[in-house]
Amino acid sequence: MQPLFEIDSAFRLLCPTQLICRLIFAFAMYIIIYGLYNIGLTKGLVQVFEPLVTGSLTNASILIGGLVSSMSTLVNNHPALMIGTTTLTEMNLDSLTLKIAYLASVIGSDIGSLILPIGTLASLIWMNLVRKAKVKISWMDYVKVTIVITPPVLLFTLILLALWVGWIFPMH
Repeated sequence: MQPLFEIDSAFRLLCPTQLICRLIFAFAMYIIIYGLYNIGLTKGLVQVFEPLVTGSLTNASILIGGLVSSMSTLVNNHPALMIGTTTLTEMNLDSLTLKIAYLASVIGSDIGSLILPIGTLASLIWMNLVRKAKVKISWMDYVKVTIVITPPVLLFTLILLALWVGWIFPMH
């Protein structure tokens, strides 16, 4: 039994060029993040995380980096970073803690997104290229490697960030 239409042809009808597809994706992503902001997601995150990160560079680095990393794993690195950024802009943190939290959110979104292939568009493209080259790597094979490597690398990087910033600005 043939489907009524091919997904590929329907997709091409909606997105005739890659540029249009990317613009539609980016616009939709901003709308979703703005909607989450409007329903209070960031306010809830601020209430939970602000007391935990206030006054501690290490806590700011590890907790904010871990939060954005977790979101990156589940949704994608760009929306997660946008949620993290809007959350941080609502926090009443001192200048140095805010800066380290921003850096930690970028690190978390970039490293944490590697745990699942859906974390970054680059991972999805890579999985597709590997499949087209007839190399068999399942999502489970991918996750078996990344789940072992990514969390320790992320934790090490976030701790190093806190130590480095604490070393540069010792009066904090």
